[in-house]
Amino acid sequence: MTENKIFQLIDLVEDIKKVDAIIALHEQEGASVTMLSQYQAKKIKLTGYLISELNSPALKSAGSFLLIKRLLDKFYSNISSLPYSKEKEADDWRRLEAVL
Repeated sequence: MTENKIFQLIDLVEDIKKVDAIIALHEQEGASVTMLSQYQAKKIKLTGYLISELNSPALKSAGSFLLIKRLLDKFYSNISSLPYSKEKEADDWRRLEAVL
């Protein structure tokens, strides 16, 4: 992995941490649902981009999968408590989770 790629991924993780801190702050202050959902969407977008980068053919390895797992554990540890938009989708995710 090149130095540029390492720094790009570090910057991405730092951006996710900043957005996560903003979300926590707004949750404590009782900010509007719209504002909170916008920050959550940004966090999801950044996380998805990071996972895509770590899963790219050039970086795909046991180490990259471990990093993805640690990323999800750190920033989405409460994923089971997140509201689902559709009950059918929630049931599908729960069934898949039960297999783990």
